Amino acid sequence: MARESESGLPIEPVYGPESLEGWDPAEKLGEPGAYPFTR
Repeated sequence: MARESESGLPIEPVYGPESLEGWDPAEKLGEPGAYPFTR
């Protein structure tokens, strides 16, 4: 049985780097202690 979020989006059992295709951590993640506080 596939899992889904409350909004109906599928939830994968494992996510890896290939799940973030097109996402650049150097641009989007930020530095520790600086905005955006993502760590």
